[in-house]
Amino acid sequence: MKKIVLLTIIAGCLAACQNKIEEVPYTLANHYFVKNNVAKVDHPKIADEKTFHEVFGAAAVMGDGGNPTPIDFNKQYAVAIVLDETDVATAIEDISVHKNTGSGQVEVNYKVKTGEKQSFTTRPTAILIINKAHEGEVLLKEIK
Repeated sequence: MKKIVLLTIIAGCLAACQNKIEEVPYTLANHYFVKNNVAKVDHPKIADEKTFHEVFGAAAVMGDGGNPTPIDFNKQYAVAIVLDETDVATAIEDISVHKNTGSGQVEVNYKVKTGEKQSFTTRPTAILIINKAHEGEVLLKEIK
């Protein structure tokens, strides 16, 4: 009986050691908007330029840093956090990205901060650019 318990503990430790959680660096993409014909983003991970431009349009503004953030889909992929349209000031904050090396899943955690009612509606969005070296199934998780 002691051998079975000991082997179970050792197997658990080995499994835990194999499932390391590593922080994944990312860049926030600026100056994009969700197109009006997009009701919902089914999959947060966007791995090619064609799919990205089906969901997002460019929204360049004048001045330094006014161009949309470039994304090289040969080396990077995008993760889209797109919330429902709202007339309340809403921000997506405290974003963190981690990869479970055992499962290969990339978990994106974020918080939603709301403020005052507005006289117009917006579609709160955050687009993360991640290097393909951190490839994996992407899971979005809102932290309350």
